[in-house]
Amino acid sequence: MLGKKVSRKISEKIGFEPGPAAVFVKLDPTSAAFYEQCDKVILSDGALSAKYKMLLVMCISATRMCDDCVTQSMKAALNLGATREEILEALRVTFVTSGAQTVQVAKKALETILAKAR
Repeated sequence: MLGKKVSRKISEKIGFEPGPAAVFVKLDPTSAAFYEQCDKVILSDGALSAKYKMLLVMCISATRMCDDCVTQSMKAALNLGATREEILEALRVTFVTSGAQTVQVAKKALETILAKAR
């Protein structure tokens, strides 16, 4: 029950159900508390807004070479109010600091998600 509640809460904030989290919580309901903490850290405004935190998640995911993570965090950033320009600029900074492979990892998300956001 807690797992569904946490998954629903995250979905309401980012506009879609986060695939990996939903599967993990379904398989291990006790992990819901962990995801609830992640929700509080990333999706709550503080000194940084949730939008900027999600842009950070997107960039860090690119440096970790996780294209599915980039796709989900880019989609979430857009749903939290990020603009196309903010996403592209954040990825440019990631490219400068972490190399061309970060853009390659983000390629699929750029082609599918940002193409729809025009």
